[in-house]
Amino acid sequence: MANDSPQSVLDFTLEELRDWLVHQGHPAFRAAQIYQWIYQKGVSSYAEMSNLPETLRSELARQMPLDIRPVIARQEDPRDQTWKFLYQLPDGECVEAVLMPRYAGSVKTDPQTGAVRAGDSTGIEGYTVCLSTQAGCQFACRFCASGQLGYKRNLTAGEIITQVMGFIRAGKPVSRVVFMGTGEPKD
Repeated sequence: MANDSPQSVLDFTLEELRDWLVHQGHPAFRAAQIYQWIYQKGVSSYAEMSNLPETLRSELARQMPLDIRPVIARQEDPRDQTWKFLYQLPDGECVEAVLMPRYAGSVKTDPQTGAVRAGDSTGIEGYTVCLSTQAGCQFACRFCASGQLGYKRNLTAGEIITQVMGFIRAGKPVSRVVFMGTGEPKD
């Protein structure tokens, strides 16, 4: 991604964050605290991280933003229990993520409506999220709307992570993750 904005904390592994903090003169254990706030407690700003010194929170906000992208559009299909979230990235590109239920038993959907056939639903045992990894697509397949957009760029780790976080914040316990290119644009 070609821009001059600071790198999001979501783009850092725990080890990279630890190294960055130590290089800035902070204790290494702060990295685990930050990760706990983001990934276990689900905060969306450094101001909420009450066990970090205020000076560190300010420094982090300035140098390493906690950039959790908001959902700009959502589509829920009650027939098959799928959800689609659309995110706009900092450079204006948009990507989609899809939440799919995983049923306890084998289910079939109606080919005409997409609905899970009556009596065939054995209960949802978890959710799989299909994540976008690119903005646009290199292949210009005629049948695919995404391919018609053209390839823009690969997403950063943080831009991929924020897609999972959107579903978790919506109360859906994500148990599996799969990856796609860009996903189909919302209709």
